[in-house]
Amino acid sequence: MFFLLRQLVPQQRLFESDAAIANSGDDRSLASDHPALGVRRRQIVEGHYGDVKLDNLSFVRVGRWEGDLWARKATGIAGLYIDDHADDRQMEALPAIIGGRAGGFPGWVNECFAGGRQSRGIERANITYEIAPDLGQWGVGIVGKIKAWATAISGPTSPPGKYPQLINAPGSETGPGPQLVTCGKSTILSVDAHGFKFEYTLNSAKHIPFDWVGP
Repeated sequence: MFFLLRQLVPQQRLFESDAAIANSGDDRSLASDHPALGVRRRQIVEGHYGDVKLDNLSFVRVGRWEGDLWARKATGIAGLYIDDHADDRQMEALPAIIGGRAGGFPGWVNECFAGGRQSRGIERANITYEIAPDLGQWGVGIVGKIKAWATAISGPTSPPGKYPQLINAPGSETGPGPQLVTCGKSTILSVDAHGFKFEYTLNSAKHIPFDWVGP
């Protein structure tokens, strides 16, 4: 079944795509023998799965993965939260896309987990988030379960209000395309959800827009 998920709206380009906070340091988390724990939130500005509209829905994945993803030698386990206003058809459609069963880039990523991917379940949740207009900081929360905040990286030579961004990323979690990666670091990553319990600070964080079509 055909699907489209889009998050390329300039004025929201933060969680309107992929906002990831992980404990592994940087993109090496996708090509490493060291296990990584992390939280990822995606906001769909415009989308559908067949005739099921997915506009303005968000979802949060918390999980653990290890191995070299790009060499298709990864294993993973994760749990998923979807906006509590999602109806039953949307609750069925989103996991089909996210899990790769509908093809597209998520389907390609699914094939990279040669060691398998396990699910710890899917739940509705009241997902809150905040995004600075200049992408200087971002955060997501689910009361009693997840609190993840990050700030964009800056330094003594950074122009005011300007943050490190990367085009043509060699390993983008949202796939190839015109994505502009904003680089950040976490200030808090606290999780007690889907059987995961961990807390970290000063870890890798990113924002990446996405535009997925499948199969």
